Amino acid sequence: MVRVSTGTAGYNGVFTRIAVSPDSQRFVAVRNGSPDPNIVNYQMAVGDFKSAAAAAFGPADFLTDVWLSDGKVVADHVCWDSASGGGPCNESLDGTYFISADGKTQTLFYKLAGGVAVVAAL
Repeated sequence: MVRVSTGTAGYNGVFTRIAVSPDSQRFVAVRNGSPDPNIVNYQMAVGDFKSAAAAAFGPADFLTDVWLSDGKVVADHVCWDSASGGGPCNESLDGTYFISADGKTQTLFYKLAGGVAVVAAL
């Protein structure tokens, strides 16, 4: 079990879509990155298995798929419907991306005409 402190409750306290680094030392997971616990804006967070802290990783509104051996993370850009509590989001970005190892850049990998492509680790 991994315990990660987020400092907030509600949606902000829930982590999902966890991927483990190839060296099994770190993880990247998705949580609500919005400062308002009633609005959902997904934000990836990276942490290690030795501490109880996680730091924001990459841009908002990305859901983790898999962590590659070269350090990149494959993730899907997904806008949460504002009628369901999601914050503002650019739906034209929806698709699957490679996120750089430092989380600062993203490169489009695949985009479906009607929505998000999801890549799963086998």
